[in-house]
Amino acid sequence: MNNQQRHRLRKTARVARRRISPEYQQYAAQRACDFLQSDSVFVRSQHLAFYVAFEGELNPEKMAQRAENLGKKSYLPLISDCIRSWERTRLLFQPYRPSDDKLTPNKYGIPEPLYSPQLTIAPAMLDLVIMPLVAFDSQFNRLGMGKGYYDRTFGGSLRWRRPRLLGVAYASQQLKKLDSNLLDVPLDGVLTEEGINWK
Repeated sequence: MNNQQRHRLRKTARVARRRISPEYQQYAAQRACDFLQSDSVFVRSQHLAFYVAFEGELNPEKMAQRAENLGKKSYLPLISDCIRSWERTRLLFQPYRPSDDKLTPNKYGIPEPLYSPQLTIAPAMLDLVIMPLVAFDSQFNRLGMGKGYYDRTFGGSLRWRRPRLLGVAYASQQLKKLDSNLLDVPLDGVLTEEGINWK
């Protein structure tokens, strides 16, 4: 799949996702949370990264709230383009409490915590990363938003330990087959409103 084809597929999938009704979005978010909270990987994980839903993404807020209620530590990603040159285009992670945190839109309009260097943690310290995606297939290939942040953060640079990467999406975002791309770090599992599947 060349870049032009990926761009067209990404655009089509994002349009379809934005057309999902608010009622179904709420239903899917609750169902996905129900599946996750009883999953053994989630139960064992103590340091979890979430995301703030954007452009109709399946909202993990209920999952983050559940994690907080269980005493787990939650984090949100920050775009690090303008922080330090050697960290450019990678994600940083800072603590997040869904019950009381104030967030600020980043350059893409996605809410994130205000950057505090003393609070950031290394990606390798996370146990589980709940990450959004545009499309996926049964082989755990994923199509992201195209900026490559998750790929560069969780690709080959984490040598001694990598957290489990769980893609979160609506079941309708599954495609028959995605051509894998060397830049796309594969998922360890996928969570939808229909269930959770691990490799």
